Amino acid sequence: MALTQCREIKIRIEKDRPALLNGGYFHLKEVGRAFTSLHVMMLALISFFNGTAMYGLAVFMPTIVNTLGFSPIRSQLLAVGPFVAAFVGADLRSSVLNLSFT
Repeated sequence: MALTQCREIKIRIEKDRPALLNGGYFHLKEVGRAFTSLHVMMLALISFFNGTAMYGLAVFMPTIVNTLGFSPIRSQLLAVGPFVAAFVGADLRSSVLNLSFT
């Protein structure tokens, strides 16, 4: 690695250090840098669209099944299947990994 590359890497590491390692001082500028970070923005967008899709599916799936000609009660019962399967799968996975929901 060239000497200039080493200097650039050291400068970047010093710039990205947390406030506690940087002399122990906290600046609000660090909060702004965190919220304007590309990684944080991408994670926020992914979480927003994931939540929108999941809750939209949970809310409107019985209505969609109802438009296929099933009764309202049968629509609810048909719509709950994928969510029960997901819960059972998560429960089995957590028991295999020795995790618990409580």
